[in-house]
Amino acid sequence: MPAVIAIPAGLLIGLSLGALGGGGSILTVPALVYLLHQQAHTAITGSLLIVGITALAGTAAHWRAGRVRAAQGITFGVIGVAGSYAGSWLSASIPSDLLLALFAVLMVVAAAAMLRRRRPAGQAQPAVTAEAAGAPLPAGGQGRIAVPLSAGQTRAARLGGAVHLDWPLIGVFTLAALAGTLGGNRIASRVSASRLTVAFTVLLIAVAAYTLARSLPALL
Repeated sequence: MPAVIAIPAGLLIGLSLGALGGGGSILTVPALVYLLHQQAHTAITGSLLIVGITALAGTAAHWRAGRVRAAQGITFGVIGVAGSYAGSWLSASIPSDLLLALFAVLMVVAAAAMLRRRRPAGQAQPAVTAEAAGAPLPAGGQGRIAVPLSAGQTRAARLGGAVHLDWPLIGVFTLAALAGTLGGNRIASRVSASRLTVAFTVLLIAVAAYTLARSLPALL
């Protein structure tokens, strides 16, 4: 049964990464928590692996399309390593419901940032992303290099904290996400970045509202 849910969820994450070049990790956490019933800390760790592998695998298509800025992406990823270590250490002491509530606030902030940066239809898709920091912006391929660098470091820090992962589930989810990136890459070349940004922002706000509705009652 978990695999049946993981496949469509992974496809959605892959579509997001393929179409926008970012946004996957911020959706993967709620999917793992509310659809696959994982603990928040475990879901965050798993999301880093899923998105990191998927993003890296999807780099080639964006590279061929000229949407990758390797130097900026690598720089962003290296800088993000320090933040990922600090975040791993802080989140370990935060209760799951509070962590999810804060994550929902981050989703709202990310949605606002996406709308603010949205370009009129017909303009080139920007190649700037904050995926490695957990905040998706309308993006090209730059984040596909930044993500695995930060994700790999954070993964090491988290696994050292005795987080137990469901490896078969992560494998199924990742394979589905990889398949989703193929469709997402096609969408990115045919649909304007402005329309993609609006669609993803609506989805992001809806997921944030659901996450707050589930996590806030436990905190009050």
